[in-house]
Formats: sequence, C-alpha cells, structure tokens
Amino acid sequence: MADDLIESQAQVGPEASPPDHSGSRRLFTNALLNLSRGAASALLPIALPAVLIRQLRPPDAFSAWVLILQVAAYVALLDLGLQVAVGRFVAREQQREATASRNAYYRGAVLMLAACAVLGVLSVTVVSWRLDLFFPNIPISVLFKARWAMFIVGVAASLGLPGSAAAGFFIGLERNVVPTVILGSGKAVQWIATSLTAWATHDLLLTAAAFGASYLIIQLLQLASVRILVPDSSSRVTRLAQAPFKELVNYCATVSLWTVGSLLVTGLDII
Repeated sequence: MADDLIESQAQVGPEASPPDHSGSRRLFTNALLNLSRGAASALLPIALPAVLIRQLRPPDAFSAWVLILQVAAYVALLDLGLQVAVGRFVAREQQREATASRNAYYRGAVLMLAACAVLGVLSVTVVSWRLDLFFPNIPISVLFKARWAMFIVGVAASLGLPGSAAAGFFIGLERNVVPTVILGSGKAVQWIATSLTAWATHDLLLTAAAFGASYLIIQLLQLASVRILVPDSSSRVTRLAQAPFKELVNYCATVSLWTVGSLLVTGLDII
C-alpha cells in the first residue's frame, strides 16, 4: 500500500510530464478539414444550378442536365466504400510503420477502383446510347446533346473513381489538408469553368464537357499528389499485394451490401 502511494505521488509530482494534447489537436484539425471538404463538395449542387437554369438553351436542357448529374451520382456508388477502407487500413499500417503493407492497401484499392471504372464506362455507354428507351419523356429537341453529355459526364465520373483512393490514403496518414485543398480549389475551378462555358455558349454538350474535364483533372491531381508528397508510396509491394487485396474485398463487400440495401429501401426515387 505504501509503495502504491509513493508511486501515485511520484506521478502527480512536479517532475510528472504534462499531458500530450497533440493527438487531440490533430483530431480536431482533421475533423474541421473533413467538414471543409464536405462544404466544398456541396458548392456545385448549391451554386451551379443557379447559373445553369438561366444559361442553358433550350429551357428543357436544364432538366436533362439534372438527369445527367443523377446518373453520374449512381456511377459514384461504384466507389464501394474504398475511400473509407483505404483510410482505415493505411492508418493501421502507418502506426505499425509497415510502409510496404501500407502501400499494398493503397495500390490494391486503386486497382479495384480501376476495374470499377471500366464497369462504369460500360454502364454509362449503354444508358447514354439507349437514353430514349430508359427515359422516353426527354424532349426530342435535346435528346442528341443529352445523350452525348451523359456519356461525357458519366465517363469522367467513372475514370475519376481511383482518385478517391488517393484521398483515403492521405486521410489514413492524417494529412487531411491535402485532399481538402485539392478538392476545395478544384471544385471552385470546376464551378467557374462550367459556369463560364454555359454563359458563353448556352450549350448543354459543351457545358457537360467543361464539367467532366475539370472533374477528371481534380481526380488526376489527387493521384499525382500521392507520388509527389509521399515519395515512398512508389515502393514495390508484389509479395504483400494478395492479403491486403482480400481484406479490402471483404470490407467493401459489407459496405456494398449496405448500399444496395439502402437503394432497395429508398428506391431510385430521384431518377
């Protein structure tokens, strides 16, 4: 008992080290950055329609634009929750200082998202090709341009899927500022490019091209930032690739079931 008291007094005495608040500060900062990233993502759905509803011609073109964005949103579901999975597993391996294993999770996610991108391109191609069959109420005056606009935006959304793995990688490293800056500035540039194109041309197809191209550039910048800011991310991981890939598949299978279940409950009501 006396030894316990002596030990307790020693821990609270003048020589006791002060508590480390760096972890709490980092957690608070990353939470604010996540909120900022979410606010940046909300910029386009809030600000862009106010411009396009006045600039696209004919007026029916804006209705086709809304439909195009919703189809692209369903393409984004092919992410399968891999951004969250990458952040989780990268954080774990980084804590263990297992650089090769950390890189294996990231590369495995990029490969999986690349496969999902192929699936997304094929799906968008079919939907845009038979747009009049899936959505027979589209006015004939905008059908041709709506078909190609949906194809462009959908392909851009598909090809940009691997970029979410890069965002998850930095989140796992607790460097949330990188995806926040890229996404925030990128969304602002995307809004400007899309709005200026609509204002100058009033054309649905050219506006969709500006929207899709700027979105794809944002995702490519996220992928490039991993190689530039984390030089050891390019180390070879051939031996460790199989186990992380299997763990990613198991994790995303559960998330995908949850997503499919949510769609079955809510239905495709937006479409």
